[in-house]
Amino acid sequence: MDVQLKHAVSQGKRRTIDRDLGIDLDLAYMTSTLIAMGFPSSTFPKRIYRNSMKQTLKYLDAKHKDKYKVYNLCSEPGFSYPPESFHSNWVSYPFDDHTPPQFSMLLAIVRDIREWMRKNEGNVAVVHCKAGKGRTGVVCCAVMIAEGVFEDAESCLRGYTGLRMREGFGEGLTVAGQVRWVRYFDEFVRGFGRTVDGNIGEISGSTSGWNAYRIVERKIGSVTVHGIKGKRDIVLEFLIDGKLHYSTTAASINELESGPLDTKALVYTPQDSVALSGDICMRVKSNSQSLCRIWFNTHFAGFDKVHPHIQQVEFKMLDADGWKPRGCLDAGEFRLILEFE
Repeated sequence: MDVQLKHAVSQGKRRTIDRDLGIDLDLAYMTSTLIAMGFPSSTFPKRIYRNSMKQTLKYLDAKHKDKYKVYNLCSEPGFSYPPESFHSNWVSYPFDDHTPPQFSMLLAIVRDIREWMRKNEGNVAVVHCKAGKGRTGVVCCAVMIAEGVFEDAESCLRGYTGLRMREGFGEGLTVAGQVRWVRYFDEFVRGFGRTVDGNIGEISGSTSGWNAYRIVERKIGSVTVHGIKGKRDIVLEFLIDGKLHYSTTAASINELESGPLDTKALVYTPQDSVALSGDICMRVKSNSQSLCRIWFNTHFAGFDKVHPHIQQVEFKMLDADGWKPRGCLDAGEFRLILEFE
């Protein structure tokens, strides 16, 4: 019964079954030195339907004794473990479920993992969040791009799905913000080139390498939202590091034009200078209810390489997370265009 429950909770993710060890774990190899898994619990009732800490430790000690380091990405209360767990060779890089990490944190995690892999031959990095899928996928994809396992973000996202999910059970990464961060990471490493073997080079780089990431300040010129249905009081909120940085008011947004399917477009142009920097979560709300949220990073968003004078970024419904239109947004017509000064 416990095994059936564990399989149901793992939701189509690939598992590792070792009958000699009596092991059945929500755990899959991304490469020979990179493992993705679900949270290992030693407390009741979590250990009944999630990975058992006892079984996880048994497997890792049997297969990779003294050669593994565990990376816990959970930020939720109750999803950590004592310092002595995994022979005290584990580290925490917490960020919230269904969100991307701070981009600087993603770089730090990838650097940590690559340093561990290179410390001794055969070293293995074991990455997990709660389900071992979304947050874990962002980190594993970034590591595989860094290691040259896949040639670009799109092939890596497809590859991660095949490595982590059983056929017919959907995509590995489904949160739009997390997918965007994988693409950002690929864009970042391409910005300073790869070595012949596809690696992104030495871990300690100059400003042209690992340290090239900068928190860029961008000032809002205007925000246009297409696909509004009916007369709605639309509010835009901008969060930085999870804290509200700026919010419009319904009165500050003007109707721009009518659109197809009885929709309209609204435009917001700030009266005062509004600057954004770093990792941004933008929320579209109506009557205090969230309609959707969009993640982006100002280091990457808005620069048009073909037309450098155009500094804007456009998002559609599939680029948004937490999509709950509540009769306010038309999925097919929705476009949010953020233009920078």
